[in-house]
Amino acid sequence: MRPRALRLLAHRSRGEEGQALVLMAAALVVLIGFAGLVVDIGRLYVAQRQLQQAVDAAALAAGQDMPHAIVAWGAATAFSAAPGEVNAHPLSMTAGAPTVTFECLTSLSSLPCSTDLDQTSCNPTGSATPVTIPATGQPTTTCNAVNVTETASVSTTLLHLFLPSGFTTVAASGTAAARGGVPHPLDIMVVIDTSGSMTDACNQPVLAEDGTTQVMSSSQSWKIDCAKDGVRRLLKGLLPCQESVLGNCGFSPPLDEVGLEVFPALTLPNGFTHDTTSTYNNKSLDLNGWGHTNICSGNLTSKPGWYTPNQTFPNWFLGSGDIGYPSDEVQTVTVSHATGGTFTLTFNGQTTAPIAWNASASSVYSALSVLTSITSVGGTIIVTGNAGGPFTVTFAGGMSDQAEPVMTANATGLTGTGHAVTVTETTKGSGTGTYLISGGLSNDFKLSNQSTTLNPASQIAEAVTWDGCTGGTVPPGNGMHYYGVNSPGGAGTYYAEAINVAQAALASDSARHAQPVIILLSDGDATVAPEGPNPCNQGIAAAQAAAQAGTWVYSIAYDSSTTTGCTLDTGITPFQTMQQIARNSLNPTQPDPSKFWCIPVPAGQTCNTATTLAGVFQSIGVDLTDSRLIPNQ
Repeated sequence: MRPRALRLLAHRSRGEEGQALVLMAAALVVLIGFAGLVVDIGRLYVAQRQLQQAVDAAALAAGQDMPHAIVAWGAATAFSAAPGEVNAHPLSMTAGAPTVTFECLTSLSSLPCSTDLDQTSCNPTGSATPVTIPATGQPTTTCNAVNVTETASVSTTLLHLFLPSGFTTVAASGTAAARGGVPHPLDIMVVIDTSGSMTDACNQPVLAEDGTTQVMSSSQSWKIDCAKDGVRRLLKGLLPCQESVLGNCGFSPPLDEVGLEVFPALTLPNGFTHDTTSTYNNKSLDLNGWGHTNICSGNLTSKPGWYTPNQTFPNWFLGSGDIGYPSDEVQTVTVSHATGGTFTLTFNGQTTAPIAWNASASSVYSALSVLTSITSVGGTIIVTGNAGGPFTVTFAGGMSDQAEPVMTANATGLTGTGHAVTVTETTKGSGTGTYLISGGLSNDFKLSNQSTTLNPASQIAEAVTWDGCTGGTVPPGNGMHYYGVNSPGGAGTYYAEAINVAQAALASDSARHAQPVIILLSDGDATVAPEGPNPCNQGIAAAQAAAQAGTWVYSIAYDSSTTTGCTLDTGITPFQTMQQIARNSLNPTQPDPSKFWCIPVPAGQTCNTATTLAGVFQSIGVDLTDSRLIPNQ
């Protein structure tokens, strides 16, 4: 081949090589561009998910603080993705301030729209105008949900070069129902003071079942009336069965169960006789001889445990297994990890002879029955159990129906690694009557979750409504408050045992794994000491023991004194007593301010409160349940 042809061929080869290099460079640019786009799209996706998680957290935090709209708005801001807030992501996006809107959603049938307790009509400064009510076109002034919306810009590598800025901005929105949206399974014992002071003026009106008709004016109502009104509000906000049950609860498993107690415990009044002629059959708690001329028929069956059941009145009485029935003291002795030796038991200062580690029940009986601390009061004991225990010791005879000191054990004579002997009080003896009114925990207070009224056949509903009165009105005349729970008075106030009985009722239902709750309403002034001195402090100790067992204890100080009262104690007032009764299960040794309510608020004191006692109970019902995310609407 000629040299010229060779030069032309070489030149052509170099040209093709250059073209190939250009194409390769262009392809590389495209590939890098696609890679950059993929990375940017991934950034946008991650940022959007982070923003969604932030607004969901903000909505849940706000829902947990409702119906305090100002506090809820602050929580929504604090948990947003805005710079410096809890869920900010400065490396991936820059978020703006959240838009917080409070709503009244009719779709939340079991969660009524509540009045804003911060008195902003669900429109705190900084929030959006409340969502209007479609039926009226008017802005809502009550709310049961909150929406949080937020946008953020995302730093990108290439997308911002090719697309408008809107394509590098992400947005998210989340809505949460207020507390009350998802009830736990709840077991609630409501404990109401029915001492004589509860017939003092309440000075607040009481409404009928429809929530608008006035049953009695503020000049008619007693404290016990307003207390019952509060319990009704609490019951209406609870759910008797699972939310998935849309109709009658029927035989569906219970969700929230409630029981009702009163204190002082009911006792047999002097000169009482059964009335076999009237329609009310002495079912009222008006047991101290007041007139019955205007009583409403169909009153609460109080079922005091001191009656003897008979065929004439078969439906009046507590069953023998009901908590609160007058009962003998029962204690359980448990021997653990023993392989030999002996132990002793001490009761009221007297100690038994040594008892073998594997003793029979009869041997334990023989050791205890000769103690003078038992025989000197005419007492007898009953001991049951297998050899080696546990042993159930029941105090009877002259010791029946009364509380007894808990025995102590000395296990130093035993052998075996980790050996021990423990004594627990299974049943506290009581002969003072019954605290329990509604027959134990029950979910029959409403027929369905959607019910707006209480079930008139429910004992707890009978106790706190006026349905038995013709037309739903109060009988005329001063002092004619004969319907449901009254305040018979006639006995001093002692609530420690009522707390113990409430805790026992809750413990008996522990297999359901519901959250146990006690709500105690009182003025806080314990005036008698049936189990020794310091009855106000005994109430505090009972509440602490309940909290240590896992119970949330709410206390409502109703017109409690900050200066006088608790005269059988030293250095404590009724208000301080109620303040210290409020406990939670996470830190039971310390009072819990979040569970302490008072009305009115004494000068110089702080507490959770509401404008009415009914509002206090309604707010506690909200506090018992958690916020939850719901679809945006």
